[in-house]
Amino acid sequence: MPPPTRLEIAEPWNYVAEKPSEVIACVCEPGDVLYVPQAWWRSMWNLDDLSLGMGWEGADHGDSDWDEAMHAVADGDLQLLKSLDPQVSQEMMYLAARTGDEEVVAYLLSRLSHPSDIHWGTVAAAAAISGHQSALSLLRKGVASHGTVWHPWVLHAAVLCGQLATVEALLADGAAPKATDALTADESAPDHFIQDGIPWTPLHLACWNGHEDVVNALLKASGGSDLDFVGKETAPVPMWRPASSISAGASPLHLAALRGHPQVLQHLLDAAPELADAVDASEATPLHRAAQGGDMEVVQQLLLQGADPGAKTGDAGLTPWQVAEAHGFPGVTSSSASGGLDEH
Repeated sequence: MPPPTRLEIAEPWNYVAEKPSEVIACVCEPGDVLYVPQAWWRSMWNLDDLSLGMGWEGADHGDSDWDEAMHAVADGDLQLLKSLDPQVSQEMMYLAARTGDEEVVAYLLSRLSHPSDIHWGTVAAAAAISGHQSALSLLRKGVASHGTVWHPWVLHAAVLCGQLATVEALLADGAAPKATDALTADESAPDHFIQDGIPWTPLHLACWNGHEDVVNALLKASGGSDLDFVGKETAPVPMWRPASSISAGASPLHLAALRGHPQVLQHLLDAAPELADAVDASEATPLHRAAQGGDMEVVQQLLLQGADPGAKTGDAGLTPWQVAEAHGFPGVTSSSASGGLDEH
């Protein structure tokens, strides 16, 4: 079978509805291994924010193989690494942060001659994603000693992957629970991180991914009941998210409803019950988003909380019933006697 024609291929969420015939899409479950012929052009994304390249070969996007020093970092072979005495690079620091070997991280920090060449937000986020608190502590000290900036991405990264202990440690160390991951004009997003450029708070991330314990930690750090925090509309629902619209702003409450996380949703409602009928940028309520996501349990939960089943969106004037119908969820549009939504 010949390799597909090399195309100008955009991000995969542009092909959710329809993809070019030349593109072969493979969806892998955790633990799956995919072998790709060497001559084939390929790229990898993950539609839920995080991709992990197993094997690590080709540090420069596949253009070059690792040298011996990179293998030493990956293997945690400090003796070999010292004998090689390599020039410390961004890729090397990033890999050490991901593996979390304290001795390797400490050695690389001690040998760093050009700290300004390191994107510290990316490196620290790599350690946070994997929950390597000791490596994070070393990195923070290294950042302070070199006079560079510690970025709020670190908390976002830990939240993204549900690393509760790391989240709690970062919050205790002064990380801002309400900071957004918005970029300034002179910043670029870490390669492995949220790639749509949409500013989210850590609470948005935790609610999207359903990390209940992390949500509780963030609410506690914000002082408990906080209408502005729970209802904060900083995030458009990205177009590449399942069953979503790019035009609609979303609070953490709306995201939890859309994604179908009833436990998370309840914690938010307990913190700010006044927001049961809060509207986003499209004047959709959490009940609209729950109907859009097709989760009957969340629909029932919101109805019991007193959500208005007759509320209408501002753009098309749709009720939650009509939203559920439009998205093909007949179970949600069943009669209210069985806990669903009547036609309004």
